[in-house]
Amino acid sequence: MDNFWLLCLEYFKKELSPQQFNTWIKPLQFSLSSVQSELILVAPNRFVLQWVKDNFLTCIEQRAQNHYSRKILFQLKIDENTIDTTV
Repeated sequence: MDNFWLLCLEYFKKELSPQQFNTWIKPLQFSLSSVQSELILVAPNRFVLQWVKDNFLTCIEQRAQNHYSRKILFQLKIDENTIDTTV
């Protein structure tokens, strides 16, 4: 498997406080898309997804472009298994 996400985790672990890392980065899941030049980040909920998009996505995109030596697009998704459907 590609080590890009492991490198990102190492980077953010060094750059962020433990609380920031554990709240915003550690819960993310990473996968390769079937579409070339596209990666998928899955967040546990909409709040985390929006925070990551607003505060970390540009950095993640830049690191991906450097790692893969080309422009990489990201799909951002919410983990369907964590959506609260209780009323």
